[in-house]
Amino acid sequence: MRLRESNSLCGLVVVSIKTNEFTYYSHQKPLNNFTDSTNIIFEGIKEAFKEGWRGEKIRQLGVRLTKLCSNEYCQATLFDFENTEKQRKLDKTLDALRNKYGKECVIRSTFLHSGVKPLDGGAGSDQYYPMMSSIL
Repeated sequence: MRLRESNSLCGLVVVSIKTNEFTYYSHQKPLNNFTDSTNIIFEGIKEAFKEGWRGEKIRQLGVRLTKLCSNEYCQATLFDFENTEKQRKLDKTLDALRNKYGKECVIRSTFLHSGVKPLDGGAGSDQYYPMMSSIL
């Protein structure tokens, strides 16, 4: 959502891992095209994690989007144009709903009965996670 609000696209996702022994490492995954699509970015993050994680216990997990560019001129893929447009409209609608009714009005189903509150863009909500608040 913050990426779309800043009218930007990303071309690279980075997953950073700190182990229980305070060892830190990260793994990058380039995306096929520059995007602001939640699902494409999420898939890239999952792939980067699977490729980079060494199987040890995790103390801290971070995600960063880099290789940013403006969304003013976006090169669409020829074969996936229809799906990309559908995803863009869905993301725009979800952003509008969350701006109007709050960040938790639409959440992923995995959070429904998990006892875990969904986080806001990596910063966390002051209400549920005051120690993780961010100035962003």
